[in-house]
Amino acid sequence: DEAVHRKGYIFRGWFTDKKFTKPVWTPGDEVPPARALNNLTLYAKWEAKNYYVALHANADDAYILVNDVSSGGQRPSPTDFVSATYGKAMALTAKAIRPGYTFKGWAETADGAVKYKSGTKYKSFAEDPKKNETINLYAVWSINTYTLKLNVSGGTVDDQTVKKNVATIK
Repeated sequence: DEAVHRKGYIFRGWFTDKKFTKPVWTPGDEVPPARALNNLTLYAKWEAKNYYVALHANADDAYILVNDVSSGGQRPSPTDFVSATYGKAMALTAKAIRPGYTFKGWAETADGAVKYKSGTKYKSFAEDPKKNETINLYAVWSINTYTLKLNVSGGTVDDQTVKKNVATIK
């Protein structure tokens, strides 16, 4: 029934008992006549929606270690997919790697700020997901900084330039 809605759940029908063993009406059935429902207490049965979360490494030189079913080990991939159930707490534990950068967490857009931290449990990654919908999250990176102290012992050092995370001394 389109009129019956609960955020994050699928309506599975009306039942006369709290254990949902005695259905009165389920989606797709013909609606019983009103006289048949007179003086009854009905219970709505709900099923939490399952959906997917796609974790994107979000840079050409970044990757996520994913489980490789064929080898039993792990392999690098630009994206990992995990299944989620609305309202059931789960943590994003994917191992995101990018040389020269520190992983900060997950954003809802490729250029967004961190909304989900790795390892922290969240009950939902979507306000009201559609069944089997894919929610996209993107890795957020901060560039590593390094300090190099040179002791030239009475000598001189020319200017330095920084190109893609690597300092080059001329």
